[in-house]
Amino acid sequence: MAYQNTFRRLSLNYLRRCPSKQGISYSSLESLIPRFARPSKDQQANFYTKSGLLTATKNGSWIQLNFPAEPIIESEYPSELIEALNISPIYVGRNRFDYFIKIESENVIKNLSPNFSLLGTIQTRGIIVTSKSNEFDFISRCFFPAAGVNEDPVTGSAHCGLAPYWSRKLNKTEMYAYQASARGGVLKINLQNDRVVMAGQAATVMKSELLIV
Repeated sequence: MAYQNTFRRLSLNYLRRCPSKQGISYSSLESLIPRFARPSKDQQANFYTKSGLLTATKNGSWIQLNFPAEPIIESEYPSELIEALNISPIYVGRNRFDYFIKIESENVIKNLSPNFSLLGTIQTRGIIVTSKSNEFDFISRCFFPAAGVNEDPVTGSAHCGLAPYWSRKLNKTEMYAYQASARGGVLKINLQNDRVVMAGQAATVMKSELLIV
């Protein structure tokens, strides 16, 4: 949950079980809609988080978030990881937060039905399953049962690892990604050295006024 300190400076509070507690999630992006809707020449907001300063800027209908990259390295993994997902991995890696499992088929990702009880016993923040995509550059799903969130709809911090991984595999720095949760979300990604600039769109679905007397 974000709250405003000054017109340009925002701090970021985290719910105890928020899977994106080391960065910014789509809920933070959504909180910026009224901020950027104000008539102002200032189209940048600064978030002060546990990962340091993260910036958000408005670019047309897209809101860009600037994250530190979190590269993935190949890793050993517990057998329960694959058993809980019931998949055949072609690569398993880790960064300091999550396991990343690459598989061959995006259709398998879309139809995954994990054993969350077993998946929640694995000592990690989250489990990210990814593959190359026909419509996008890559797709993913992100599971955080150990944090009390079986599946996160759209996870910015997971793409801090996915971006450098797929950039190497695809030999490109600008990519489109899709997180194939039930709600789903498209991200535009630009890898800039050790930073990941990702952009998403959000819409206002309800407005209200609070009268305090």
